[in-house]
Amino acid sequence: GAMVEEYCREGKSGLLDEAEAHFQRPLIRQVLMKTGWNQLKAAEILGINRNTLRTRIETLAIHKPADEG
Repeated sequence: GAMVEEYCREGKSGLLDEAEAHFQRPLIRQVLMKTGWNQLKAAEILGINRNTLRTRIETLAIHKPADEG
């Protein structure tokens, strides 16, 4: 897609990391919203450790909106 074209055209590196973040951010956020931002339950659904989920939340800058409890 467009991301691949951009990286190839500009000779950028790190496409896999950016693509993973691009995919993971909305997925993790959606699971957190469905679980009422319960990190333990969300981690179980995602099949990862809660500490791994916490790290990804920080790395991907996922924030709970003020209007969601």
